[in-house]
Amino acid sequence: MSESLSLVLSSGTDDKLESAAIMAAGAAALGKQVTILLQFWALDAFRAAIAHGIALAEHAETQLRARGGWEVVTPAQLGIVTFRRDGLGDAGQTRLSAVTVADGYAAPSTTIAGGRVVALEFVPTDELVRRGWRYTRSRP
Repeated sequence: MSESLSLVLSSGTDDKLESAAIMAAGAAALGKQVTILLQFWALDAFRAAIAHGIALAEHAETQLRARGGWEVVTPAQLGIVTFRRDGLGDAGQTRLSAVTVADGYAAPSTTIAGGRVVALEFVPTDELVRRGWRYTRSRP
């Protein structure tokens, strides 16, 4: 099994960027080194996507802090923010994340940060963010 993944992107179309992002995230999650060479239109599209993802994570963090009842475990960095619902243990955090996904309002997953289960939100579309944050604001 290779210990690295190298991708060359020369097109900035959404389908190609999304496919590359999925492959890169999967490889990185497995601890592999990821190298992406961006050419032509892919570079501009990739820059815009990164800036957009970072802005969405920062918005999510702001909403969580303003709402109350949420602990931001790690602040927004590179398009990802991790958080916990106040008063829920690790099992409760996992259940809340599963219910949220099953409801179709957001797509959080769980991971471990600081020895505790936290939800992490990596949302690639504005619509999912709008639906997800409406959901968390409307629930107790």
